[in-house]
Amino acid sequence: MIHLDPTDGVGDLTVTDNDANDNDKHNGQFQITNALLGTYTVIETVAPSGYALDDDTDRLITVSATELNPVIGSQGSDDLGNSDESDFHNRLGSISWRSVSIRRPARCRAARSS
Repeated sequence: MIHLDPTDGVGDLTVTDNDANDNDKHNGQFQITNALLGTYTVIETVAPSGYALDDDTDRLITVSATELNPVIGSQGSDDLGNSDESDFHNRLGSISWRSVSIRRPARCRAARSS
C-alpha cells in the first residue's frame, strides 16, 4: 500500500504484485509510473511466500524534480537493515529434526535372600 496515492495525491493506493497498478511484471518487484512529485509512505502489508513482514514495514520515498525514478533498495540484491533505503527482505527459515529411538540400559535389580 502507498500513502498518499502517487497518481493523484489523494487517499491510498493498494498494489499487489503484477496487478494493474504494478508496471513491473517481475515477481517481487513493483513500479508505479506517472507518480506526482512528493513524499510517499510505502507499507508492506502482506509478505510474499517464503518471507515474513519486516519489523519495520514502512519505507519513505520521495519523487522529486532531481530524482524522478527513486528506488527502495537495490534491485537484484538483498539490502540488510530496515532503513528507508533497504529492501523488504525478512526471509523465513526452517527447522528440521529427526526422531530417534533411545535405548535405555537394562536395570538390574538385586534379589534379596532371606
